[in-house]
Amino acid sequence: FRVIEPDGTVNPLATNPVGASLIADAPPDLSNGTNVFSWRVLSVDGHPIAGAVLFSIGYASAAAAVPSNDDENAVRIALWGARLALYLGLFVGAGGAFFSAWIVSSSPPTSLRSTLRLSLVLGFLAVPLALGFQGLDITGGGFVQLLDGGSWSAALNSAYARTVLVALLSLAAAFLSLATEGA
Repeated sequence: FRVIEPDGTVNPLATNPVGASLIADAPPDLSNGTNVFSWRVLSVDGHPIAGAVLFSIGYASAAAAVPSNDDENAVRIALWGARLALYLGLFVGAGGAFFSAWIVSSSPPTSLRSTLRLSLVLGFLAVPLALGFQGLDITGGGFVQLLDGGSWSAALNSAYARTVLVALLSLAAAFLSLATEGA
């Protein structure tokens, strides 16, 4: 939770959980004019939800100060890029290994095996990126917060962490299947 004052000053708000609600006290010295109450929470299913409410004290300003969300957009683009790489690793690499092991009776050609392995490696590399960027999306942080334990903790405590764990196990099983095929 935060309040953005008419001059652009950002006041983070401390929250107290009360049941399924979060309670925050407004800063006592807000400026006259239009302020923005901005919030970002994690839903029950693990997706971040955000919103904002405008309110005025004394009089309404011509325009409310809204902070730039360039970092937020960049994090979302990076998150979807990492997810795309993970999905490619799963669909092409793991799916190809499954097809090779269960549907095709002979070992795939060397070029296909190389493509499948490369897809699996791409998936392995995407796992920590997808998890880290998910943490940034949850906390609303910028890329610099990847070095902070808070965003990683948020990611590891989300439902998405279990999804990434299953993806990692699938990638490992597919890689092992390709490594032992024909051995």
